[in-house]
Amino acid sequence: MKNKVRLQTILLLLVFLLPITSSYFSKAEGDFRVLNLHLSWQNDVASTITMSWRTQTTTDSIVQYGLNTSFTDEEIGIAGTWHHVELTGLTPSTKYHYRVGNGIIWSDSYTFTSGHHNNSTKFVALGDSQGNTPECKWVAKQVARVPMDFMMFSGDFVEEAQVIDEYYSWFNNYKDIVVDAASITTLGNHEKNSSIYYTLWALPGNEEYYSLNYGPIHIITLHTYYEGYENLGGDYVDQANWLVADLEANQDAIWTMVMMHRPPFSSYPRNYEASHWYALINSTFTPIFEQYNVDLVLTGHEHGYERLLKNNVNYIISGGAGSMLYHPVPEQILNESIYQESYYNFLYLEVDENKFHVRAFRPDYSFMDQVILNKEDKPDLSFQTLPLVYKQEWDQNLIMNIVVTNTGEENISTSTTLAYTVLDTVETLVVPPLNIGETFTLSYNWSLAGPSQRTYTFELDYDSEINEVSEDNNLLTITFVGLEKEETISEGSFLAGLVGTLILMLSLVVPVFIKKRKKD
Repeated sequence: MKNKVRLQTILLLLVFLLPITSSYFSKAEGDFRVLNLHLSWQNDVASTITMSWRTQTTTDSIVQYGLNTSFTDEEIGIAGTWHHVELTGLTPSTKYHYRVGNGIIWSDSYTFTSGHHNNSTKFVALGDSQGNTPECKWVAKQVARVPMDFMMFSGDFVEEAQVIDEYYSWFNNYKDIVVDAASITTLGNHEKNSSIYYTLWALPGNEEYYSLNYGPIHIITLHTYYEGYENLGGDYVDQANWLVADLEANQDAIWTMVMMHRPPFSSYPRNYEASHWYALINSTFTPIFEQYNVDLVLTGHEHGYERLLKNNVNYIISGGAGSMLYHPVPEQILNESIYQESYYNFLYLEVDENKFHVRAFRPDYSFMDQVILNKEDKPDLSFQTLPLVYKQEWDQNLIMNIVVTNTGEENISTSTTLAYTVLDTVETLVVPPLNIGETFTLSYNWSLAGPSQRTYTFELDYDSEINEVSEDNNLLTITFVGLEKEETISEGSFLAGLVGTLILMLSLVVPVFIKKRKKD
């Protein structure tokens, strides 16, 4: 009888202790779980990269990395709750596998491709998410499908500068981008130059304004401040002096672009407000941009899209990352304004030594606008369609329009060859002669027989019929990943099921044990 009571007591203790024990270990792991992981550069993009992440509790900062998941190299940083570890001595244009953690608790394994100073690059740019709305999540999800070397974000990540959970939401929304590709960022007025921004990101120089080189582009970021900054003694004098010195030191750059949050002018209503911000930015920086032949000034702040041209400098306002949209006043549209649209948007920039091609897209990938800068007066075949990675259930068709454009400076007088490759089978198609700006469209309806992956590749001017401005923009890939339908099980239901299974097993084993004791 005593043995039976003792066994029943043990059983009851197990029933109560199992959830407590699992909760204890879950909490211990949660304290050191990797959160808000993202990549950036503090130094040379071709040989370095920085991993940043946070944990709930102070712990060690370790990055393991290598050419495969054996992680042959390790870098240790300073322990803390926000962790910044810079890798150095990387080989340019090389794919690395990595994970971060404290030596016991690790993140998932991710990959990144180191940067380079080669002749071409492709990247995305956008700004003004300013919250965690469904529109913000939608834009981030759609942009994440676009293959890129890096992402630029022109500020206003959050609505409230001191609410740190808003920054965490931004990282969660952009997770599929920022764990694989570095981000180049700048402060918006909603960040209010908060110390939180500097805690979360690891950036070059003084981190407020800085420059770096990637491929054929010299990239500059400026900080256009926030309301009330001038009351703290803030002005643009130091920043303008730094900008001139930086441009002087980089006059041999093939292309130069600037990113800042506020534009120097726009057709949106705030251009006409009593606030001196637009006028001050315009009078301070615009003459410098013009003197040093800056190719593109990328801004946000106005929640929509506008492209302007003033004294041979291109200005693009891309503030469509999900915040409430603004609308230009028709009577106030500037003479410098070429195109405006009040809708969510992002930019895809494809740049090589002879061509600077910027395309603006809505989040459904429909084409909005473009600016094209060519170094030579030649014809050039380009894709208007984006390279994309589609992930969806395998039994859904993927319908694509592949649009080809002559983005050069001369008409194309002869037909050209386009190669279409799928499953190692190459099919050649004829592209008719295209005048400047003229397009040619191919339509496809693809499907997969089951969960799998397939890549569709298009190559323009396949037989080199024409002498183009650029030979680096002739390739387009569409990757279709067909996913199996899966039912997800939450961590809580998994633990509950585990505890239930253990109780059931004990309820079966204990009576047998009791009977055996009685016989003995």
